[in-house]
Amino acid sequence: MTTDQAAWPFTHLVTVQMVQAGGVLAPLWTELGYDSLDPYAVTMTFITPSQTSTWTFARDLLAEGQTRPVGENDVRVSPALDAAGRRIVVVALCSDEGETLFELPADDVACFMERVHATVRPGEESSHVDVDAAIAAIRAVQTV
Repeated sequence: MTTDQAAWPFTHLVTVQMVQAGGVLAPLWTELGYDSLDPYAVTMTFITPSQTSTWTFARDLLAEGQTRPVGENDVRVSPALDAAGRRIVVVALCSDEGETLFELPADDVACFMERVHATVRPGEESSHVDVDAAIAAIRAVQTV
């Protein structure tokens, strides 16, 4: 990435449904985020009155998960229909504490991913990576 390339971070606020025990749905404010300085990733920040929690994962998972099941291990994404027959995208996040499912409105995911792809087109992510900065960061960690 050259120094004249600007970063274009943005978020998209959406209400997701967190699937709780017994299939009970709980609405949760969530920010989908993207920053061209980290062009291969998206974030999901879950917002509660007492805290926020952010997960970062490959943007391709969210893009491809709109049309087919993708992912393994910590993050899985798949298309589905909710109880009312509306299109949703299910994101499964796994940690040492267990797995939590989130249902996102498919239209919100599509809108967000259109903006992500307009910011950094698929296949052009590497042109937005500052290799010199990454190498400097690795060297800084090695000298500590």
